[in-house]
Order: sequence, then C-alpha cells, then structure tokens
Amino acid sequence: MKLLGHFFLTLLLVPQLLLAESFVGKCIGISDGDTISVLRNQQSVRVRLEGIDSPEKGQDFSSVATKFTSSLAFGHKVSVQIKEYDRYGRIVGRVFVGEKDLSRELVKAGLAWHYKQYSSDKTLATVENQARSIKVGLWSLPNPKPPWEYRMQGRQTQTFQTTLHGNTKSKVLHQSRCRLSHIHISEPTRLG
Repeated sequence: MKLLGHFFLTLLLVPQLLLAESFVGKCIGISDGDTISVLRNQQSVRVRLEGIDSPEKGQDFSSVATKFTSSLAFGHKVSVQIKEYDRYGRIVGRVFVGEKDLSRELVKAGLAWHYKQYSSDKTLATVENQARSIKVGLWSLPNPKPPWEYRMQGRQTQTFQTTLHGNTKSKVLHQSRCRLSHIHISEPTRLG
C-alpha cells in the first residue's frame, strides 16, 4: 500500500519536473547581488535569483553582495532553473555554478535576505537563521533594513528636479516648454 502511494506521488511529480524549463549559459554580467545576465541561445537574458533579495545600491553591503555574486558566477557556465518571469520580463530562477546554488550562497554569507514573501524554501530560511546567529555580513549591523523596505521608503520620498515658469498675472505655474510665462522657478518638487 505504501509503495502504491509513492508510485502515484511520483506520477504526479514527474510531469512537473519534466516541464520545468532550464538552460545552461555563460554568465556575462552582474547587475547587483541578486541579478545577473546570462547568454541563452546567443542572447543576453537577465536572471533574478529566486528566493532572495540582496541589498539595493546605496544600502550597506550592496557592493559586497555584487562582488560576491561576481566572484562566484561571472565568466562561468551557470545552470538556470526557471521558476517564472517577473513583471520586468526577467527570468526568476535558481542559478547554479557547478553544485553551488547562488541564492543559498548569498544568504549563507549574510549578503541577502530569504525573500519570504515570494519563497517558502526551508533551506534558505535555515541558512538565513544561521547567518543571523553568527552575525555574518549584513547581520553584523545592529538593524539591517530589508531591501523591500528600502525600496518602499525610496518610492515614498522620491524627489525630482523640474523647471517651472510662473505667470505673474494669472499666478499659474507652467512647465518649462510653455511659452506663456516669464518668471523662472527651479526647485525640488516632492512626490507622494
């Protein structure tokens, strides 16, 4: 009876494994700690490492994470197991260099968070807890800010520089291309 259960479970899982798309290519670029470029069919494709989130540019350990990913993957043949495509058209997948899982290695080194919002991988959760307990990498900081919070904060306080012209008679501001004004005002304008 137990054997029969394993047989049916195998029948259910094998088609999913066969349908899982993967490819092998040379890593030709590193955008940041969790995004790389890989040659696939002689075309460069962007791959977001599945299950993790590395510090954003401007955050502590961002450049360390980028260099770490580069040292492991750049110029090497990598195997990409595609999980999905994100809203930016990037492949989201597990990337292996030989036997090394880049997502796991980054979390183990304390250079990425296990991205629990999108991943229930128990191995990544365990490795993150171990990295936290020995205070390696970003866990050596007293209060590391997760990248998703950093990005959210950036969107809320984003400013842009614009040039406006004011019409003194109507007291209306116009964009710089408008020909109806003669007073020039240039100052940051806050969004949000």
